[in-house]
Amino acid sequence: LYPEDIAFAYDSTGQVRYGAVTNSTSGSVTLWDSNLNVVTTIALPDPWGMGTCYPFGIVTSEDQNRFYVTTMDGTGEIYAINLNTLSLDATAGFTQFGRSGGRPAISNGNLMVPTTTYTVAWTGSEAGVGVLGFDGSQDYAMMTVEDGSWTYPSGQEIVRLEDGRLVWGGLFADERLYILNADGSLDGSMQCSIGAHGIGKNETSDLLAICDLYGDNLA
Repeated sequence: LYPEDIAFAYDSTGQVRYGAVTNSTSGSVTLWDSNLNVVTTIALPDPWGMGTCYPFGIVTSEDQNRFYVTTMDGTGEIYAINLNTLSLDATAGFTQFGRSGGRPAISNGNLMVPTTTYTVAWTGSEAGVGVLGFDGSQDYAMMTVEDGSWTYPSGQEIVRLEDGRLVWGGLFADERLYILNADGSLDGSMQCSIGAHGIGKNETSDLLAICDLYGDNLA
């Protein structure tokens, strides 16, 4: 129920090994093979007993042996799925407690995760990016924040460009796209006409397509 994001893993010849989709309301990830046959659906933990951890974004590791899955239940858990065993790998995940995770990217040896952190009174939120190192390091940068205005900035997606830079997009983020260097540091921003719920790119990264969540809008 409620599919959110897809990713693909490839074998050494460049052929599709597995595809995967996050199922938010079902709290699971479904994998299929190159013949479009479903091979497994993996249930994810539900630490707070809400019925689901709301898996959202998914990205493939550089060695094509894992999927990393972000969650939106506020636990900050990012689960790793081992593609050799087709099961959760508890030793390879990450935690950013209190932060919901958007659609991530991998850059410069780090997992780059757009984040949302709500205020204690739920009157606003802070949107940013978590820089989670595969060496165990963690860093965080704030993009935009609203407190007390009942407006909720939310980190939605990061995409990696061919030149190594990253583009961060979110909702209620001043209708801007934020350009990051490969290490996650801010390089600049550009005004766009809508909030960025999703970002797509062409193969040469010289054209981005941005979709809104609340209207029939593409930029």
